[in-house]
Amino acid sequence: MTVRHQAPLPMEIAPGCYAIDNFLGAWCYLLTGASNLIVDTGVPGRASAILRALARIGVAPTGVDHIVLTHFDLDHSGSAVALAAHTGAPIIIHEADAPYLATPEACPRLRAALYWPLITWLLRWHRPSEVTLVREGDMLGDWQVLHTPGHTPGSITLHRDDILVVGDAI
Repeated sequence: MTVRHQAPLPMEIAPGCYAIDNFLGAWCYLLTGASNLIVDTGVPGRASAILRALARIGVAPTGVDHIVLTHFDLDHSGSAVALAAHTGAPIIIHEADAPYLATPEACPRLRAALYWPLITWLLRWHRPSEVTLVREGDMLGDWQVLHTPGHTPGSITLHRDDILVVGDAI
């Protein structure tokens, strides 16, 4: 029998890059540097765990500059609205994925089923009323936005030095 041991979170996994939450394989990160970025927010209901992790690192909610979604999927955008309310930080997404946050039932292919109104109500997923759009080459603090479509039309990767934060794009 193999027993997997996961180190307690938060955990610094690269200089200025902390894993701060993981629920059902949906990872959330804090990237520090010129700006503090929360990258991906997990499923709905993870805001409290993420805020506790920030406190353990020593970052106050008001110290978060941006909430960055690597793509629109529910397991990455689920707690964005709650975290934005606590931090005052804008929610950032690539311009090609923004329409799916505004009208999730228009998602391509099978993803539309995840955003059926009854499912989003049961999961308590809330669409952001306002987002800030990014595109290839934009800078968020000292992290550069790379457009890496494939998983979704607007998937992004964040790059600094020799670190890439990829969301679900591999």
